[in-house]
Amino acid sequence: MDVKERLQQLADRMNENPDPIRPLQSVYQLELDAEILQVRFRSGTVEVVEGTPYLADCTLTLTTANLMKLLNSELNAMKAFLSGSLKIGGNLSLAMKLQEVLKQYKK
Repeated sequence: MDVKERLQQLADRMNENPDPIRPLQSVYQLELDAEILQVRFRSGTVEVVEGTPYLADCTLTLTTANLMKLLNSELNAMKAFLSGSLKIGGNLSLAMKLQEVLKQYKK
């Protein structure tokens, strides 16, 4: 499964149970090895898109492998940030909110 499929799978779970994402009104941009993806939260829904159609509120720059580890709870976001393997641009508090929301959807 590639990273976009994994993100879409997570987005589908979020859209089925939107209560934890209702407060989020943000666009997260994921700058990966060979692609840019955006995850847009609006009015209790989430969508995953390729490219940069929206103005990003928070940009996360990391390798595809590290993103997959983060999504699979194999890598701690704070440790990744402190070690330099995750760079955050824009609103840092939004990155922290995203981490909290993702915890609600762990399998």
